[in-house]
Amino acid sequence: MSAQKAKAGLAALAKATAVLSGVAIGMGLGMKKLADSAGSFEYELARAGAITRATAKDMKILEDAAIAAGIATQFSPEEAAQGLSVLGAMGMQAAQATAILPAALDLAAAGMISVQDAASSVVGMLRVYGKGINEASEVTDKLVRITSMSGYQASEFAVSLGKAASKTAGSNQTLETTLITMGLMRNTFTDAASAGTYYSRAVTNMTSSERARNAMQKLGVDFYEKGTRKSRQFLDVTVDLTKKLKGYTDEAKDKYITDIFGARAKGIYTAVSKAQITVEKEGRKVTLKGAAAIKQYYEELEHASGAAKEFRERLLDTYEGQKTLLKGTMATLAIVTGQPITAMFKPIIASIVDGLNEVINVVKRVPEGTKKLAAAATMG
Repeated sequence: MSAQKAKAGLAALAKATAVLSGVAIGMGLGMKKLADSAGSFEYELARAGAITRATAKDMKILEDAAIAAGIATQFSPEEAAQGLSVLGAMGMQAAQATAILPAALDLAAAGMISVQDAASSVVGMLRVYGKGINEASEVTDKLVRITSMSGYQASEFAVSLGKAASKTAGSNQTLETTLITMGLMRNTFTDAASAGTYYSRAVTNMTSSERARNAMQKLGVDFYEKGTRKSRQFLDVTVDLTKKLKGYTDEAKDKYITDIFGARAKGIYTAVSKAQITVEKEGRKVTLKGAAAIKQYYEELEHASGAAKEFRERLLDTYEGQKTLLKGTMATLAIVTGQPITAMFKPIIASIVDGLNEVINVVKRVPEGTKKLAAAATMG
């Protein structure tokens, strides 16, 4: 073989080696990226398992639920696992958390809020109103429905529903009454946090203030049903008061409203008395007002089944929606593909960690004088 051919052969070998090295490096980086995706999911899943005190069987349930969420929704399995952690932190066990997760994901998608906030809102409402886990979807549908009927938005649930619900549910106020009241107040540009506070104060004032009771008695309105003495719904009471106050002077009306609702909560009377909603009846748009509007609000919430799913599907049936769905699907694919790679990398990384720890221990055993001499030599 001539020197020229040998040289050409070596050049070709070098080129092939470089290409193969590049491919190997690319494959290695790709594998690392997949492993990182799967590893991040594994970490979040382990966190959810620790919070819910999951057994090995429970861990499989949690993993399957998170992966299923990644396939069916625009959320990644990692985001679903974060939602499971929140549900666990709120006292849900693995099976309970996975049962509530789909409803929380629907609320997150429809309300364009985080999975964690959605999970917290759903569980909070279930607990305050004494509802079962199997009613999570029903609660979610009503939460979504009120956002399409009023200015009350899902992003505001976290700062307002807790205040509104926890202090009024004890007075027999339903979820529907709370949502409608909050929606009406948001329609009058009352901020969500204040709306929750004013609503709870108004209910408290009606039930515990002697001045409020005396004022209501003069008007012939009672917060409690005759005979059973069960609490009536706040909106029904307020509608009755609105009717009774017709014909009074502004001064007299203002005094009654202040005594009954409280000085800082009387804006809630304005919101309810000016309630209105536009609906389609017999093929034409009709605007209902006052008591008729409130009745329509109740009917809309009563028939809210499927509202969250419908809202989510409408959002996803767009170009941007499909891109979002694709993003979640790609994240799911990366995790599922990367899981066996993490299993392969895990012992390698563990060995490296063990080796480095051994080096650290060796360095720690070196006398201080020797370390100083080595440091000086290194600096030199």
